[in-house]
Parts: sequence; C-alpha cells; structure tokens
Amino acid sequence: MDKNYNVDDILSEIKKRKSQEKPGAAPPDGFQRSHVSERPHVGEHPSMGEHPSMGERPSMSDHPGDADDPPREFRFTPPEDEPENAFRQKPIRPDRPKSQDDFSFTMPVADTPEPGKRQNPMEFTGHVRSIQDKAKMRPSRLADRQPPQDHPQRPAAQPQFQFDPVEEPPQAKVVDFSAFKAGAGAAAEQGHTRVLPKFPTGKDVDVEDLKKNGIGAAAADDFDNAYYDDEEEYLQDGLPEHSAVDFSEYNSVKDRRDVATDIAKVKLWLFIRTSLTALLTLLLFWFTMSAEFVVLVDLPRAFRPVPETMRSYLMASTILTVLVAIVNSSAVGGGLISLFKMRANSDTLATLAVLAAIAQGIMSAVKADTIDPTQLNLYFCVAALSMLFGAIGKMTMINRIQTNFRIIASDKKKKALVTVDSDEFCREFVPEATRRPTIAYAVRADFFTDFLGLSYSDKYDVGINRAVAPVCLVGAIIVGAGCFLLTGEMQSAVSALTAILCVSATLSATFIENIPLGKLTKKLAPQGGMVSGNKAVEDYCDTAALILTENDLFPEGNVRLRGIKSFSQGRIDEAILDAASVICSLEGALSPVFLQMIGGNKKLLKKVDNIVFENGMGVSAWVDSRRVLIGNRQLMVNHSVTMPAEAAKHSHISAPEDGEMLYVANSGQVSAQFAVSYHIDNDLAAQLDLLAAREKNLLIYTCDANITAHRIWELYGYPEDLIQVLPAERHTQYRRMSEPRENAIAEIVYTGRASTLVAAIVACINARSSILSATMVQLIQIVLGYGLVAFMAFMGAIGSLTIIQLCVYQLFWFLAIFIIQKAKQP
Repeated sequence: MDKNYNVDDILSEIKKRKSQEKPGAAPPDGFQRSHVSERPHVGEHPSMGEHPSMGERPSMSDHPGDADDPPREFRFTPPEDEPENAFRQKPIRPDRPKSQDDFSFTMPVADTPEPGKRQNPMEFTGHVRSIQDKAKMRPSRLADRQPPQDHPQRPAAQPQFQFDPVEEPPQAKVVDFSAFKAGAGAAAEQGHTRVLPKFPTGKDVDVEDLKKNGIGAAAADDFDNAYYDDEEEYLQDGLPEHSAVDFSEYNSVKDRRDVATDIAKVKLWLFIRTSLTALLTLLLFWFTMSAEFVVLVDLPRAFRPVPETMRSYLMASTILTVLVAIVNSSAVGGGLISLFKMRANSDTLATLAVLAAIAQGIMSAVKADTIDPTQLNLYFCVAALSMLFGAIGKMTMINRIQTNFRIIASDKKKKALVTVDSDEFCREFVPEATRRPTIAYAVRADFFTDFLGLSYSDKYDVGINRAVAPVCLVGAIIVGAGCFLLTGEMQSAVSALTAILCVSATLSATFIENIPLGKLTKKLAPQGGMVSGNKAVEDYCDTAALILTENDLFPEGNVRLRGIKSFSQGRIDEAILDAASVICSLEGALSPVFLQMIGGNKKLLKKVDNIVFENGMGVSAWVDSRRVLIGNRQLMVNHSVTMPAEAAKHSHISAPEDGEMLYVANSGQVSAQFAVSYHIDNDLAAQLDLLAAREKNLLIYTCDANITAHRIWELYGYPEDLIQVLPAERHTQYRRMSEPRENAIAEIVYTGRASTLVAAIVACINARSSILSATMVQLIQIVLGYGLVAFMAFMGAIGSLTIIQLCVYQLFWFLAIFIIQKAKQP
C-alpha cells in the first residue's frame, strides 16, 4: 500500500538510521515507538517532544499496529505571505471513504502576478517576430525594478517543516582608489599597448610530422589553417604577442592597490591635460575672434592683428599652438610613432593637424609683411579643438577603466566569458557557419589576466585609422602640391594642406568607441558585470551560440517541491535520501530542494558512483550497491521498471502550477514520485528576449529530464528551434571545459547571475553596431570635407575658407555622431 508521510517523520527516521549505522551507536534518547492517536490537522506538525494532543513522536517503522492507523498524507502549510486558499486538498468523494491507495498531494493556486513581472509566455504565436515585440516591451516593464542584488533569493512556497536560514556571504570590499604611491605615471595612454591571448596556429607544429604519425592529410591541412585572418592580424600588428607594457599590468591580487593608484594617476593627469588644453584653445579662439570680430576684451596692443604688430600676433598664436602640442606630447608622440609604424591611431590625424598649423604659423610669421589682416586664414583653433576633444575622449575611457577595475579587483566570486576552442564541438551545434563559430560559456576563475592591456586595446584604431590617416596625409599633400602648381604661391599651398588635415581630424575620433563602451559599462556595472574594451566587443559581438546551465535558467529559489508520493514497494525515507544523494552530487537546479528536505545536513548523503545521464530521460547511479533511477516515465520504461497504477493516474500532470513529475526507483522498483515546479528568472527572461531577437542559438547543459527545449520555450518564450540540450556524449567535454580555473582572460567578467552574462553579450552586439554606424558617418564627414576643401583650393578660393566655417563643420558632424550613438541601446 502506498503512503503519504509527514516530512518531519522522514527527516527523523533518516537521522536515526544514519546514527545506527555507526559501530556501537544506540538509538537517540527518548526516541520510542508509538502510534499517532489521531490524524494531524492541516497546518499542524508534531514537535520533537511531547505534545498535549499527540503524545510521543511516532516512528516510521512498520509493525502490526500500522494497519489500523488512518492513512497519513504529506501536506504543505501555506507561507504567511500567501492567502489561506493558496494550497488546497484533494476532495474525497462522499460515497466512499478515502483509502491509502489514493494519490493526494497539495497543489498551490497560481500566484497572482506582481506588477512588472513577466506574464504567461504562451500568449503569443510564432517565434522571432513575437520575441522582437516582447524584447521592446519587457525592458519597460522592468524599468521600475530595483537593480538585482549579488545573490537575490526568490521567495519560495515553504513546506510544513522549516529550516534555519543560511547566512549570506559578507559584502565584498570595494577597492580604495584614494591612496597614491610613487610609481608609474601617465604613460598608459602613450603608444598602443596590447596584451592579447596567444592564438594557436598551424605554424606552431610541423604539419609534415603530423602526416607521418598517422594523421590524415586533410586533418593536418585543417590544423595548418586553424587560424583566421583577424587572429593573424593580431600577430602582425608590429608588436610581440606579449610585449612589454608602458604601464603596470594587473598581474596578481597583490598589485591591486598599485594598479588602482596608477589608474588614478592617469586620470589625474588626463584631467590636468584636458584643462590646460581647454585653456589654450580658448586663448586661441580669443586671438581669432579679435582678428575678425569685435570682442568684449581686446588683445593687448602688442599682439593686435594690425599691420604694425602682425608678426607678434602670428608668433603668439603659433606659440600657443606649440604649447597645445607640448601639453599633449603623449598623444602627439604616440600619433607620430604609430604613423611611422603604419599603425596610425585616433591621435594621428589630430597630431598632423597641429603640426601643420604650427608650420603654417611659422611660415606666416616669416612673411608677416605680406599678410593682409583682413584675409587671415590660419587654422590654429581647429587643430587645438581636435586635440581637446581627443583628451576629453580619453577621460571617458579612463573613467570606464576605473569602474571596471572595481569589479575585476573585488573580493566577490567572479566568472569570465570564454569561447569553445574545439572545432568539432562548434560545428556540431552551429553547422551552417562557414568558419569556426563563436560559442561562449562562463567559467569560474580566481584571477583575470591582461585587464589593462585589453582596456587600453587599440584594435579599433589599428583597423580604421591604419588606412584613413595615411590616405588623408597623402591627399593633403596632393592638394597642397596642386594648389602650388595652379597659383604659384607657397602660402596658399600650405594653407590648403593644413585645411585638409584639419577637416580630416574629426572631433569624434576618440568618442566612436568610448561612447558605446561607456554606455555598456554604465549598464553592466550595477549588475556586477564588465566588458574590458573594444577587443572584447569584437570577440563576442558575433557570438553564434551561448551555453547556459540549468542553474542559470533556474537559480536557487526558482525550483519548488509541490508534493511527494510514496509507493508500497519502498520506504519514503530511503527514496528521499537516495534521490538527495544523487541529485546533490550533480549540483543542479534540484539540489537545493532535496538538500532542504534533509535539513541541509550533507553528512546524511550517501556515496554515489557511476552517474550516467540518459538523453531526455534522467540519470542512473549506484548508491549503496543499489541501482537508483531518477527521471521521467520513459527512463523507467527504458530500464524495464514497472510503473505503479497510482503513478499512471497522475502522469498527465504537467502544468507549471501542478509541477513536473519526477520518479525515483530503487533496485528495479519505483519507490517515490515527486512533483516539482520551475519558475523563471525575470531578469534573465528580459535579456533572453533581446538575445532571441538576434536569433542566437542557446545550448543548455542539464541532467534534469524535465528541462527540455520545449519546456524552456513554454517558460521563457525562447524560440524552440534555437534551443539545443547538450547530449550526454558532450557532458564530459563540457564539464572539463567549464572546470574552475586559476586564471582567465579579462574580456567579459561578471559577479551576478546569468542575466548579467546575457546582458553583456547583447551589449557587445549593440556596441559593435553603434561603432560601425558612427564610423560610416565619420568616413562620410572626412570624404565630404576633403572634397569641399580640395574644390576650393583648386578653384583658388582657399582664402575664403575661414576658421569659423571649419569649426562649425566639425561641431555639426560631432553632434550628429554623438546623437546617433546615444540613441542606440547599450
């Protein structure tokens, strides 16, 4: 006969049996066999001592008196924060008494949806189109939600028994950036430091030896071509793969204070540099406005732009421009060195514009007697303005790095996003890719390397300015030479060359990547996530698939036990203990549920051997020399285990409010049946909607037979055709890949839940799109400006191109790019 037991009795019996297994162990004091005088009411449970209405605590052993006792049911008491009718009892037909063969466990009424929470995901038809609509709606519904905590706990329906609360880990310390030590200065922004991972290439081995050792020719050739163009580009950037850096890299936890100090010093120097550049730029504008307009405060008499003092006016303007170059010497030096190495960066064009303006000023000062004060076409202000905006862009970069470092150097447990290296694994799950697709997954690590090298990464500069800057320089020289041939005036030729370089030195050069990265940091930092730099964006913006675990989909508190059914073939206490031993060893989403059933005492767990996951059915293992099966009905059928008739009557139950069925079999017989319900993580659901709108594949690692692609679609609404559950054949490989590491590369790191991980990938996709859009606008700006200035130069009208016109042109395009990037979602 089947029985429904009180879980307090189950827990007591388990502890009693474990204590008796020890040599010489005696039964606990005061634990005696007795019978329950009357059936306990719903909401009541026996105490450990005597009770006025129940007497001594009953035992779980079977003896003759049990046959006369009324059947006992496993019941839940509704938590205080739920209505009294949240749990209901199965009604008994009045025409017959309730027997012990009746399967009865309590089911909660569907929870009332809270405002802003995700509603029924089944209320839409189709996949991608509806997902895109939901992706727009869900962020607005979650806008009023508080930022997620580091370890948020979802309130769960509590059973009749209670457990002591688990203490939360202490709050992680925040890195103190106030301390300053003598050390490296602001050289971080100089040069183009790169700390990149070493990519495996076919050149690292002798392919002929592989062929001689029995590896097929095709396989050896594939290995020889295992690197890609972008990886080869990294190796050909002109720097060693692990070159010496100009700043103190974050190499160990002991360097935390030193690196924080270096970042703070760089930030301080950039602030000073920006302030001085702004002051010098304002002085140059004052000089320019005094020459063309009436100003409130006139220049001193010795520097007025009149024929008598023209030379002193030109010399003063040139000296101010030279001071701009000196204040920004790191940017000027880095821009020139990069140009000579054919690796021009965002500082190169601004540097060329400043140097051309200085040359124009010197030439004008030498021929001051021939200069007409009413026809001054000197572009000092435009060049200084480009240098000023470059410094402001660097300020946004260092602020982002400082914010990210607080996360990377915190004491919290962190995970890094890495990619699958196995070609076979990648092509199995993304077979349509023409090259090895990017499949990302999270791995826990103790330390994260190359943080500063990745943060100061200049791959965007190398990729864009490597071609743009040399072309603009050559184009400026061609226009200058053509103007000289047409007019025969060196002054006009130099002015045309300077104008071309000034119009090419866009104000948005350092903002194109720093605005999206800054928005990305502002979004992820409150969630405990960080993306180090543009290299991380490029590496993960084309992610084809993401691997999530069952713990990511259903974190602790999101899986709840709804009821337990025992059968006559086995003891409920043994069934619970066997199931808890197997499930807790898997460390899956069900582990907290079964650990709670044994009072959180892991010492009660038995030794488990030979755990095998059977695709779509569940797991089998050996516990105390007995075969234990945990899974769905198909697993039982597959192992020739006869299902009791009572279980067959309730096999149709599958709604979330009722719970999924989970069967436990010991020694070839079904001993218990569990009803378990799964609840979504709303923050993760919001991010998965955005990921689904981009049609990214989702790979799920699970040993739970209830977590299927169809079930995930029902709960999260993710398109079923984009979901794949990792087969058992890949479990060992994935566990090996995802083992905790000592070190991991610091591209994408997070301390929170999987919602932060998915948000980082979505943000990388959006940031890459924003960068590409701004780059196209910037190229249009350069081409259009070059064409206008070249036309005016060849028409002999370069003298009519004023500083005000160039400044307005530059500011207009900067605002256009700024608005485009700010309008895009992070």
